[in-house]
Amino acid sequence: MSPTTIDDRDSSVSRIGTWTDGGTPHEYDSTVSSSKSDGDHLMITFTGTQIAVYGTYDYSSSGVVTSYAVDGGNATRVTHSSGSGDTYNEMFWESDPLELQQHELVVTMVHVNTGYGDLEGTVWFDYFNVYNETTSTSASTLTGSATLSSSPSSSTANPSDAAASLASSDSSSANIGAIVGGIVGGVFVFLVVACCICLVSF
Repeated sequence: MSPTTIDDRDSSVSRIGTWTDGGTPHEYDSTVSSSKSDGDHLMITFTGTQIAVYGTYDYSSSGVVTSYAVDGGNATRVTHSSGSGDTYNEMFWESDPLELQQHELVVTMVHVNTGYGDLEGTVWFDYFNVYNETTSTSASTLTGSATLSSSPSSSTANPSDAAASLASSDSSSANIGAIVGGIVGGVFVFLVVACCICLVSF
C-alpha cells in the first residue's frame, strides 16, 4: 500500500521554536524546515500504523543529532552523516509498527553544528510518510545517512508456522489411522465369511 505523505508545512505539523523555511524543486512541495537551536521541535499528528521521516542534509550536517518519540514514549536519537553536497529524500528515521489509531510524533533538535552559516550545520525536514499497514520502509536507506542509538530487537518464531506444522502432523496421523483401520476391518470381514463357508460345508 502506498503511504500518505505529509509535507513539513501541513496543518498537522506544529513547529515549536525558531524554525527556518527553505526548499528547492528537488524537495517535496519545494519546502523544507530546519532549526539551528537545540531543543526546538516539531509535533506531527497522524493516523496510521507507522511513520517515516525524510529530509535533506549537506556537507555541514555530520554530527547533527535529532530525536524521535511517539506518543510520549522513549526518544530514539539519530546522529546524522554528511554528503559532498545537498542530499535529498534521505530517510532520517522510521517508527516501529503501531496500532491503527491517531498518534503524535515529536521530533527534537538535540545538537546542531556551530561555526557555519545561517542555513548550514543542521538538517532539513522535508516530509513524513504515514503507512496504514505494517509494511516497513527499507532499513538500508536509513543506515546510509544516519546512525541510530538503539539496539536491534531479537527475532521470534512465527506462531502461525508452528500451528501449520502441528496441523500437518495431526492430518498425517489421521490418514495412517484410517488406513490401518481399513485393513483390520477387511481382515475381520474375510474371517467371518470363511467361517460361514466352513459351517455350511459341514
